[in-house]
Amino acid sequence: MNCMIKNFLITNILSKNNLSSSIRQLYGRASIGLEDYEKNRQKFTLPNNFREKMIINTQDNNNNRIIFSEDLKLIIHVAQSEDLILVENMMKKFNKQNQYLRFGSYNFGPVVMRMYHYLNRPEEALKIYYDEQLEGFFDQLSSVIILMDLLYENKKYSDIIELYKTFRNKQLSFGKYPKSIMVLIFASCYKLNTAEIFDYAMNIWKEMNDIGLKPLRRITCYIAALALNQNSPHIAIELITTISNHHSVLIRSLKVLAYCAMGRIQDALPILTSVLTYDVPNAVKQIFPQDVIESVKNSIEKYGDRMVKLDFIRIEKQLKEQGYIKNESLDDLLSSEIIIASAINKPRSILKAAFNNDEKNGIRYKTLLRPGLSEIV
Repeated sequence: MNCMIKNFLITNILSKNNLSSSIRQLYGRASIGLEDYEKNRQKFTLPNNFREKMIINTQDNNNNRIIFSEDLKLIIHVAQSEDLILVENMMKKFNKQNQYLRFGSYNFGPVVMRMYHYLNRPEEALKIYYDEQLEGFFDQLSSVIILMDLLYENKKYSDIIELYKTFRNKQLSFGKYPKSIMVLIFASCYKLNTAEIFDYAMNIWKEMNDIGLKPLRRITCYIAALALNQNSPHIAIELITTISNHHSVLIRSLKVLAYCAMGRIQDALPILTSVLTYDVPNAVKQIFPQDVIESVKNSIEKYGDRMVKLDFIRIEKQLKEQGYIKNESLDDLLSSEIIIASAINKPRSILKAAFNNDEKNGIRYKTLLRPGLSEIV
């Protein structure tokens, strides 16, 4: 292995060891309706003997007993972990009942998944999603997003990939590549960081491009970072060139790291200096994460060219003095929450369609991107 690449991999800031220390959900709580769900829980109170009554109603020998929509809605909004078996039995009986007994357009799938997310019960949520007795119960795009986000928060990245393989075989109206789900898929591939998952991610990325679906910038950044981790900086460079805006924090940082990994230090340095002359009114300050700069420094030490080293010392000094180096990691940026909130003018949302089109509960979400996040998504 080339010494430069070997050294880069040893000090790689996107290494798997660093990835395992990051624990967070990808979509903010408001984005997937958890904040509203928590507020709604405060409005519900169980009548006396409600649990006992529902246990009786769900028994096999009580086929004449009915689980009404309001019964199910109530238990979902008050459930604790010890109630999950009862909730499961109520859902199954509700789903089994004659369709003519259901009125209105309330979709339980997303709310049930919020319940599991709120209680942090990923195994139970995944089990119920696959349950054949609840076929079609969770066929809303938002149900899948909420479940995947719960799995992501609990580092169950392989489960997310397997869930997607099942999901894409279903003939659902929103197709095989909804952007909000693909972000979670590629984020999971990035976290798994294996040669096999790299091949899988590349195939999916190519499929999307072949049918004319341009992946979000965040998606391309995930797979470019994964390419770096899998000793393929040349692929990372090719992926990055498909993105039109190269002024993003992630794009510049990944490009710098890829050039360093290939031993092309003199191609990396102009990218560092470009932020010093990038002048756009009201634009977010063009920064580099501290660990990217440290990685460049390590590569230059290995490179062994005195003049290049002096150039870098000068550039680093300017970047520090003018506030272009931020004390956070590139992995922090790649793992940044996508925050959605209501009441913002002219929103830009990758979840808007998911929550506007399939819940039918009067909930509307609009995007409020954290400062700097707009150039990551």
